[in-house]
Amino acid sequence: MKLPGGDQAIIPPGKLELYCLNPVHGRGGDKARVFASALGVTLANAAVLRSALQRGATGENARLLGSDQFGDHYRIDFVLNHAGRSRMVRSGWTIRQPDGPPYLTTAFVLPFDHG
Repeated sequence: MKLPGGDQAIIPPGKLELYCLNPVHGRGGDKARVFASALGVTLANAAVLRSALQRGATGENARLLGSDQFGDHYRIDFVLNHAGRSRMVRSGWTIRQPDGPPYLTTAFVLPFDHG
């Protein structure tokens, strides 16, 4: 299944720059270091990841993980090619209200043995 409303997907301001690609963030720092070493994606070229996430939200298959008081939670895995490198990236999305847009909650590079 495709992500409902994927064409309206929202990547909140700062989600990439302040979290996923910020090497000094307490929880996002490890993600940032792996994006940099595995794919050459850093704060300086965050647009690469932003574009890939938007393409994934509209073109890749999504898996519904569950629903709770915060909304419906989906996962999308996709291949990101950059700087002659290729890795699988996992993204998390939440749809907060029926027919609302999906919001990016996380993104990270999967280990090679993700199964």
